[in-house]
Amino acid sequence: SARVSSGPWLSLSSSLAFSENGYYMATTSQDNTVKLWDLRKLANFKTLEHPNPSATFNAVKFDYSGNYLAAASSDVRVFVVKTWSEACVLSDNTSEVAAVGFGKDASYLASGALDGTLKFSGF
Repeated sequence: SARVSSGPWLSLSSSLAFSENGYYMATTSQDNTVKLWDLRKLANFKTLEHPNPSATFNAVKFDYSGNYLAAASSDVRVFVVKTWSEACVLSDNTSEVAAVGFGKDASYLASGALDGTLKFSGF
């Protein structure tokens, strides 16, 4: 077993997800970032920031193939794992998004918002 040392990210983390191959972990925090961790090296290797400084990421989820990462806030941002570039932004939510999940083969994305709405989006 291994332990990633604690730090400010730990006390502010609100969600985490593991990639399908177990190499990566993504964590969200209240500082408007998603931190990406290489679990083979136990190190933070990249930080994704929301362009809106007042936004807070609430949830993250890797798709089953490990090709995509979704990060939810007032919108949902989908990143391509190979390059960590933004593939698309789904911004038609009526409230803060609290949960995200990919459908089979990442053909759609489900998002659940704090106002009780559930949306299904293709991307």
